[in-house]
Amino acid sequence: MGKERIFTMFQNKIGKKLALSLLLALAAPSALPQMTPAAVTVAEAHMMSCKQERGIGDKVLKKSIKGHNIQEAVGGVANIQNRLVTCNSDRLNMQDGKHKRYLSRTLVDSSVNWPNAFMAPGGKSVIYAKQIEIDRKDDRTASSQTDPERPLNLVNYSAESNLASTLAHEYGHYANEDFLNAVDRHMALAIALACIPTPATIAANAGIAAGNVMVVRQETFNMEKGADATGVEFLANVPEYSMGSMITSFQNYQKYLRSTNQKDGGGWRNFVTAHSHTDLRIDRVRDRIAEVSQSRVMLSKDGVLTVDGERVNGTGRLMDMQLANGRERTNYLAGQIASTMKRHYWKPQYLRPMKESEFTGSGSEDRTVFVVCEKTDGKEGYGPIVKVLGTFDYPLGVSDCQLTALQKKAKAELQSIWNLTRTLRARMKA
Repeated sequence: MGKERIFTMFQNKIGKKLALSLLLALAAPSALPQMTPAAVTVAEAHMMSCKQERGIGDKVLKKSIKGHNIQEAVGGVANIQNRLVTCNSDRLNMQDGKHKRYLSRTLVDSSVNWPNAFMAPGGKSVIYAKQIEIDRKDDRTASSQTDPERPLNLVNYSAESNLASTLAHEYGHYANEDFLNAVDRHMALAIALACIPTPATIAANAGIAAGNVMVVRQETFNMEKGADATGVEFLANVPEYSMGSMITSFQNYQKYLRSTNQKDGGGWRNFVTAHSHTDLRIDRVRDRIAEVSQSRVMLSKDGVLTVDGERVNGTGRLMDMQLANGRERTNYLAGQIASTMKRHYWKPQYLRPMKESEFTGSGSEDRTVFVVCEKTDGKEGYGPIVKVLGTFDYPLGVSDCQLTALQKKAKAELQSIWNLTRTLRARMKA
């Protein structure tokens, strides 16, 4: 590109936008996203307009799913997307006529026998049916050979939370504007090189061509790490979804790899789409749970959960540590308690047991859902639900003499979770 061409380009609106972005990138590339005023639209804040981004996204999708069996998400998957968007409306939105940039309805690809999902430019996401399958697996009995899938409904909110973890990560890429920021960085570099005299430009381009692969891979690593972090926060903002479920989703992926004799974090897949090793991603979520709770909630690598130094062994039907899905429920509870602590609701007066039928509108009368609620009309524990702590095979309001041995156990485990807050209060008073 000659100097005359550059000068002409800088005279028009696009050129001015490119020049401004170049100056910002050269001054402080890492600060570019934070320097964008909230009132400025994406089209004005980046080199690429929203329409251009969607156009590229359409091309990426057409190439990626050509010949595949693709359907727009409906039912449980669509509801999960709705919940994530509704509870994170400051960073996520669907097409509403008010926003130039928006998430499209997630597409489900049934043609690829591999657990994965991806976010194309312009808010266009795809999740593979295999990913939905492994996140819905019910590992309730260790001896089970079939691992049946749970339906995606409010009764099985833990399975929903697992799948929400996958979608939240992809929506994290959208919210972090990864594609737009990458375009800004690379375009700014291209313009800078175009301003260098020709011999130097040739040498610079040769060096960049040699090192570009590793630079882009490191950039991808950073984007994936950022999407994990943003996805965790999205989960924390939905009452029935847990930060800890992202750990379960990663563990389900590891289990699938073992079952198919494949390695984690290596091979051509990870070279093309660079991710950190799954164990490292799990550790980051554990660290976030500890950070949010100020180290009051600790989840060890072997799945031991402690709250304020007290070990939590299990919670009823969904948390029995002797069952294979005890790990899933432990992860879930760890994230929920940490989120509750962050909002300063980890107190007895905010905890409320309610019948599952009341919680879902169609659940069982014989199971109890333990929730954390805000105040309403000056009455604590009966306002909007902040977080769900678990479901227990205990019929609320039934006397102990009428309970079965398993129901008594479930009631005792529910009480043990409640006692964690009471123990803390007693310590604070001492």
